[in-house]
Amino acid sequence: MTEGNESRIDRETVVTRDFPLELEGEALDAALAVLRDTAGVLKAAPRDGGRPGLHLVYDTRRITASGILSRLEAAGVAPPKRRLARWRLSLIDMLDGNVRDNATHRAACCSRPPPGAGRR
Repeated sequence: MTEGNESRIDRETVVTRDFPLELEGEALDAALAVLRDTAGVLKAAPRDGGRPGLHLVYDTRRITASGILSRLEAAGVAPPKRRLARWRLSLIDMLDGNVRDNATHRAACCSRPPPGAGRR
């Protein structure tokens, strides 16, 4: 990432996630190459601690977990087969959507009614 890109990043929407994917050798290198060229992905590295997977830092306004997984599948990386890993990735995608939605939400206060209030 270059310095110019960092200034345009909204820190509220940048998340750090561990993706539980079974990647080794060439598949891991291919996945990292694809993700490093993906808009919105700020950092892509193998997961620490000897556990298989990816450690990613990305901006949820530009890409979410489902977008990352679809890019990986297009590059030939198979989706996880274990039920727990699939559930965890679905949860990560839901959380990404919540982060993105919360960043654009305009809260109402006591002196300003929410949009659409008072209409019949």
